[in-house]
Amino acid sequence: MNKLGKALSVVVVSGLASVANAGVIETVSGWNGSSEIAAFGESNSATYGQTFKVGGSETQLDSWTFFLNDRVNPDYVDFAFYVMDWDAATTRATGSVLFQSAAVSSTNNGGLDGMEEFTFNTGGLNLVGGNDYIAFISSTGLFDGQTGTAYAGSLRDESAYLDGGFFWQNNGNSAGTWDTQSWSSGSNYGDLAFSASFSSAAKVPEPASLLLLGLGLAGLGFSRRTKA
Repeated sequence: MNKLGKALSVVVVSGLASVANAGVIETVSGWNGSSEIAAFGESNSATYGQTFKVGGSETQLDSWTFFLNDRVNPDYVDFAFYVMDWDAATTRATGSVLFQSAAVSSTNNGGLDGMEEFTFNTGGLNLVGGNDYIAFISSTGLFDGQTGTAYAGSLRDESAYLDGGFFWQNNGNSAGTWDTQSWSSGSNYGDLAFSASFSSAAKVPEPASLLLLGLGLAGLGFSRRTKA
């Protein structure tokens, strides 16, 4: 390869570089694996959530994990996972739903297997650094007429995660209250047991980088023709 081809190749590679650093927010390391809050589900509080703040350059939410134990008969708990913006001043979710999972169900009715881990892959949800959000599970819209309930893994330590906390709504089968009514909280509830994985969004090549890519490919082709 001639000097022109080498130089263009170096420039093009550097222009297309992307960032993929990963970060984690979690309270699981401080959780004993059994502490819990009751009772989430169709006959009680239909919506359980954890607020959080996005920090640093890692603003892309990749996955979120909660823990449930459906040790109360007679039914499993059907629910979905959501992410919304959060207004800390009014303790309300705001705007539209940013992410909604497919419906899932607990599987250890009667609690024979203890806590179940539920991980939701968000596909790289782009959030805004410094903003507050709420990640929550809700059985709203999935009622089946049976009163299955579950206990959520939680820490009673308010210092477990200082940039958020546990909030809930007794909203029954209506999602209309999520952004119109304040959510409840309590000083002795602390945080839910959770783990959230974040990464930096990949950089999209700028027009100048794409131009350099074309020049680089042209240079490589010219070099090969010259050699031939």
